[in-house]
Amino acid sequence: MCTWIIPVAGLGTRMRPLTLTTPKALLPLVGKTTLERILESLSPFHTLWGTPRQIVLVISPWMRPFEQAFHKACTRVLPNTQCILVEQKEALGSGHALWCARQWFRGRVLVVFGDTLLTFPNTPSALFPPDADGVIYTYPVKDPRQYGVVQTDEQGYVHALIEKPETPISTLAITGVYALRTAERVPPLLERLISNDVREKGEYQWTTVLRWLLKEGFRWKHVPVQTWWDTGNPDLYLQTAHEILKQEGTSIARSAHLKDTIIIEPCYIGENVHITRSIIGPYTVLEANAHIQDAHITNSIIYEGAHIQGIALTNSLIGKNARVRNAFSVLRVSDYSHINVNAQHNSEQPT
Repeated sequence: MCTWIIPVAGLGTRMRPLTLTTPKALLPLVGKTTLERILESLSPFHTLWGTPRQIVLVISPWMRPFEQAFHKACTRVLPNTQCILVEQKEALGSGHALWCARQWFRGRVLVVFGDTLLTFPNTPSALFPPDADGVIYTYPVKDPRQYGVVQTDEQGYVHALIEKPETPISTLAITGVYALRTAERVPPLLERLISNDVREKGEYQWTTVLRWLLKEGFRWKHVPVQTWWDTGNPDLYLQTAHEILKQEGTSIARSAHLKDTIIIEPCYIGENVHITRSIIGPYTVLEANAHIQDAHITNSIIYEGAHIQGIALTNSLIGKNARVRNAFSVLRVSDYSHINVNAQHNSEQPT
């Protein structure tokens, strides 16, 4: 048994305006919330350490009204696992977020910063080498200057962590997932971080604690992941949906209503979606209860309850219950917005 600690506070600023009304972890991602997708991606750890006994989500105070939604997302993936919500009162950095959850650093712990979807090795020995105290999961990148990276020896032991190096000393980017065989040494270091006010670039950093563990002889190893899909900004979010659709293929709910419509695969069409005289796809997601009329939509995500009429859209994100009419554009529209472009538009009709 183990504990999963997942900070979701402070995420989503680059996804605005969509995250003005919905926490990023609860944004839909091809029929499921982003949090559900992340939890599903961690399934190899069930084989390694068993089903987690608890998931600790570190949230911002403004996310408290979404407590039930967080619990539902966790329960849908792990029905027998306790979901605990902990508030980070101020956005003071990754180290501070984990300090808020310090009491749960006991025994086997998985730390997951909730921006990414990873594909992990499937065998326990590859996922967590038996000679390691902890594992930092990495992915090789061409330009390491925009990432935190690790330097390792020939055996894969980590001997340095560098944040956004100016010179390419390593191409092993840190993905934001960490596994610890025994985590009891972490809380005192988190306390030291806060009580001594040790900050980097104005914030308390988790990487500071990782370096302290290294100095104390903690044996970190790096393990490369097979894929790394990011949801950090709208373009990456759309690309991740693109990859999921490519992998999972087309899904059309039985309750969807399609009339005089062409579907170009792959697409996801959710429950009770209504589409009339439209061309949908490829790489398009229509979440539940969306209404589409006289539209041509490609490579876009339309959220639950949105109404779209008389438009051609590509590379767009349309928020929950938004209403958009008469446009040809790339749009990023927040929840409950109303947009009506007063211009003549001849929508492309299927024949």
